[in-house]
Amino acid sequence: MSPVADDLIRPPWTDEQVDGLNAYQKHAPFHEFTCGNDDCRAGKPDPRSRYAPLRATSDGWVCDWCGYRQAWAFRGMPGLGHESRD
Repeated sequence: MSPVADDLIRPPWTDEQVDGLNAYQKHAPFHEFTCGNDDCRAGKPDPRSRYAPLRATSDGWVCDWCGYRQAWAFRGMPGLGHESRD
C-alpha cells in the first residue's frame, strides 16, 4: 500500500521539521522509517541492529550506512506542526 500524496510532506524540510522527524524516529511508539537496502535491513552494516533507521535531513531521509534516500514523510507525524488536518 503506498501513501496517499495528500498525506505526505516532501523535502526540502525546515530545521524544525528535521528536528521533529528525528525526535519521532527516537521516541515514537511506531516502527521507525528504515533503510530500503536489503543489506542494511538484514543488519549487515551493524550486526547489533536488525534494521537501519533513517535520519532526517533538509533534503529528506538518509541511511548513514549506505546512503539510501527517501523523499517523503507522513504529514501528521508528531512534531511537524501538521498533526491535525483541517
